[in-house]
Amino acid sequence: MERDKNVTKYYIQNDWTIKRVWEHDVKENSEDVIKELVLFIEDAKTIRNEHTK
Repeated sequence: MERDKNVTKYYIQNDWTIKRVWEHDVKENSEDVIKELVLFIEDAKTIRNEHTK
């Protein structure tokens, strides 16, 4: 857990957007995971575009 916190902090400080996907979620319900990832990417693009205006 501590490593995840440090990695997350590093990427956020470097202007990254993070979405964690757990292996068991992909195995159990890949369609929902894909839908969530598509929405996440679309939202991240929108937010990034708003910041660059």
